[in-house]
Amino acid sequence: MSSQENLSRIQKNTVIAGILAVSLAGWYFLFAMDANMKSMNMDMSSGMHMNMKMEQKSKTKMEISASEMKISRPVVRLVPPNLGMTAGYITLENLSNENVSLIGASSKDYNSIEIHETIIDNDKAMMNAIESLEIKAKSKSELKPLGYHLMLMGPLKVFKEDDNVIINLIFANGKQMSVDFTVKRNVMDMEMDIDMDHGDMGMMDVDTWLPNTWWMPPMHNVWSSNDFYQLVIMWSIMMVAMMSPSIIPTVLMFATVNKAKQKNNLQYTPTYIFYFGYLIAWILFSIAISIIQYPLHQISLINPMMASMNNYFSGLVLILAGIYQLTPYKNACLDKCRSPLSLVMSKWKDGNFGALRMGLGHGFYCVFCCWFLMAILLVAGVMNMYFVVALTVFVLLEKLILTPESFENTFQKLITVVPGIAFIIGGIYYLFS
Repeated sequence: MSSQENLSRIQKNTVIAGILAVSLAGWYFLFAMDANMKSMNMDMSSGMHMNMKMEQKSKTKMEISASEMKISRPVVRLVPPNLGMTAGYITLENLSNENVSLIGASSKDYNSIEIHETIIDNDKAMMNAIESLEIKAKSKSELKPLGYHLMLMGPLKVFKEDDNVIINLIFANGKQMSVDFTVKRNVMDMEMDIDMDHGDMGMMDVDTWLPNTWWMPPMHNVWSSNDFYQLVIMWSIMMVAMMSPSIIPTVLMFATVNKAKQKNNLQYTPTYIFYFGYLIAWILFSIAISIIQYPLHQISLINPMMASMNNYFSGLVLILAGIYQLTPYKNACLDKCRSPLSLVMSKWKDGNFGALRMGLGHGFYCVFCCWFLMAILLVAGVMNMYFVVALTVFVLLEKLILTPESFENTFQKLITVVPGIAFIIGGIYYLFS
């Protein structure tokens, strides 16, 4: 083998290694983000078990008297339906001559309630569940934002502003107090400099312009520019991780033609420019779907775990995805994605800008081939890693599996029609379930 052939093989292997490295870095980010979200759910579940034990210990109910404890400003923050958790605030003034400790709370309207403490350190918020809150004799303790508060988890009904929530406060001396909390959209001192989401129970960076694996949509639905930015970043990283492997054959075809042009002393363009153009198409898609997803959170069609919580919305997305799979546009775009040679033969453009346009054009073919498949993530859960992996495998099979030329048209129909029918059936099931 000549040194020229060895150099060509090394260059191709470098291209493949570079694309796979970018993809693996994206997958690392996604799995880290998924692990952080699962840890949030585990903390919520452990709180429910702790609350059940607390209720078992306090079957004998002795009411604390008004002469012992004075309450003021009992409010629960209003959040969109089915968000899974919210916060309760109250001021407790101990009028007695003895210290009193609040050790828990319960309500028929929530699965569990914990006492939480917020610690701010260098613009980082650390959330801790605590076993008790001591209220010293002749003094008061405020449960408020960015301090101590009640964490109400697992709502059993949908609340609206000015609704009442009866919460039973449990004290270490065996006494209890039933308090009527009012649900309010804007509660005391709610304008925070730090945007903080309950549930991670650990250190969480805030307002970082780096990709943040601890980010999730704010439970209070008050989005900052950084929240929207993190949503776009998350989608962009996901699309790069999922779609990069499927572009390898086309990139190699581009690199081969480029090498031949260089060998013949013609204009040479670095291969990464073509690849960068392809990624730009998916980044633009990420911006577009983030713009769509944001209002879905605002009208409570999607929860903070970024999954649909409305059967009509889920059914509509699945049916539209299924219909698109059956259209000729899907097959036309898939044909372009499966034929890198046609791109090189009919769409070749010289120069850096030409390579960027080629990559961008090929990327848009892939976007329009897969955009409704990606939209299904809004139903299954944007961070549902089982579905993300399954969808990535399907895209790879759809674009890269080799078939005899005589079977090519049949394969394209099968790979589009069968999933299309399945999506439509799934959508109908959601609509009538």
